[in-house]
Amino acid sequence: MGTTRGCLANDVERDGQAQGLEVKAIEGVVIRSLKLNLILSILLTRRSAARQEKAVKIFPLPTAGLLRLIAHGYTLKYNMKVRAGRAFSLEELKAAGVPKKLAPTIGIVVDYRRRNRSLEGLQAYGSFMPITREIPLFELVKVTEEMKNFKAYGKLRTETTNTRHVGVREKRAAEAEKEEKK
Repeated sequence: MGTTRGCLANDVERDGQAQGLEVKAIEGVVIRSLKLNLILSILLTRRSAARQEKAVKIFPLPTAGLLRLIAHGYTLKYNMKVRAGRAFSLEELKAAGVPKKLAPTIGIVVDYRRRNRSLEGLQAYGSFMPITREIPLFELVKVTEEMKNFKAYGKLRTETTNTRHVGVREKRAAEAEKEEKK
């Protein structure tokens, strides 16, 4: 069995040039860490901007996921700690004044199987979630004969083909214009 040859650092150390290698290695680490910190700061600002854009886009819905109820653990060790529960029961939604069909649309999780065992918990959510429903105001439009005869699908198809062939038609028009000048 022969001995294994050492790495390049051992060869350099043997030649008496180890100090220069260490300085270069340290400079590389410093430069790498500075680059990494710069990249991380850019990523952090980009992520926070993306979170704000998402919050604006999904406005009525909560940003941290769907709204869940407060629940306590079951065992002696965890029963003093509060955690996120599964979903709101129908009785809790009724106490809060939220219709069961509206709740999922505004980001509230509903569990139809859950039953409330204590009156205190049921009363707590009523004061916790006072959600008022805004009724949108809109005008009814009388349908005219022109609206009835309008072919929406055909109009969409013709407009998509027109947008697809814009460049070709402009090129043909330019060529025809050149031929007229000759």
